[in-house]
Amino acid sequence: MSSIDGIACMSTETLHIDISARFDAFSMYVRQDVPMQGITAVIGPSASGKTSLLRTISGLELPQSGRIVFNGESWFDSVARINVPAHRRGVGYVHQDGRLLPHLDVAANLDFAVKRATGTAQGISREELIDRLELGDLLSRRPARLSGGERQRVAIAQALLTRPRLLLMDEPVSALDQNRKRVVLSLLRQLPERYGLPIMFVSHSIGEVTRIADAAMVMGSGKIVDSGDPLEVLNAYMSGDPLGTERGVILEGEVRQIDPRLKLASINLDGADIHLPDLDGITTGERVRLIVSARDVAIATEATNATSIQNHLPSRVCDIVDIAESAFVDIRLSLSNGGDLYARITRASMEGLGLTVGQTVFAMVKSARLTV
Repeated sequence: MSSIDGIACMSTETLHIDISARFDAFSMYVRQDVPMQGITAVIGPSASGKTSLLRTISGLELPQSGRIVFNGESWFDSVARINVPAHRRGVGYVHQDGRLLPHLDVAANLDFAVKRATGTAQGISREELIDRLELGDLLSRRPARLSGGERQRVAIAQALLTRPRLLLMDEPVSALDQNRKRVVLSLLRQLPERYGLPIMFVSHSIGEVTRIADAAMVMGSGKIVDSGDPLEVLNAYMSGDPLGTERGVILEGEVRQIDPRLKLASINLDGADIHLPDLDGITTGERVRLIVSARDVAIATEATNATSIQNHLPSRVCDIVDIAESAFVDIRLSLSNGGDLYARITRASMEGLGLTVGQTVFAMVKSARLTV
């Protein structure tokens, strides 16, 4: 353990950031120790500073003051006048728009990345990346003939072939279809364990972050406003904005049973069961995470089978949050297992049901997004 300006940090497994920066009319102040194991997700609203943070870490942007220390190695120190150039930091950077060399075809772009490799540790091979990212049919094409999703896949391969010490990814799968997105996220999930490669992953998608993150940070107005365990951070983030369309919760459970005829998975949430379509090829006994949006939860005041909604969870009304200048309210529900749900219903429905805090009701979950 070492100390940096009075802050204790792990000298060999931490990215220490303590910087002030200004970009045109935007200011950023970040003081954070980022674990250099696994995948750290960075989330937050648009223009909160996520991309600026990655660019500053990589060396593409210069902060006004402070320090950036990677595994005990100073990359930037305004007092000591240290500024390691971007090409010497050993950082792989995947831009949202999948930036490639436009005058080279895909094969040559990959070859160029291999020649630029700076790391000495074994990395994922060119052949495996071509196979896993389905690039075989693209090798003879130039970037101008690639779709947005194809460029992103090539950019990911290119960044990995440089054998980086740290991989920075800015919305790297935003242009991919759902099937390819699952393939790419599965690959990324394996990289820290297989190759010891830490990843910082910027995304607006709660589903992507829930699927792969080992830690999470929330940015707001150029600062880190929350960080830590991904489930705790994401649940706080999803419940904090009453106007957010993603308001909801993330629940963790175990696959109890799969019905091959009905294509339904039964998932046990520490005593409460929920049934969902088996969309991701999950297996019995597997631990999974569920994203339940407030818009996908209805409320009944008594048990009923006269509905197409199959998930009826006994719960209690804990809070009623009025959403100003709208027809809606958010109802916070406490489940029998101690977990929470949100239900977004109209104010008219709330008054028609006579809902009050402390009332026993049934949370009727219409759907949920399943992540592994």
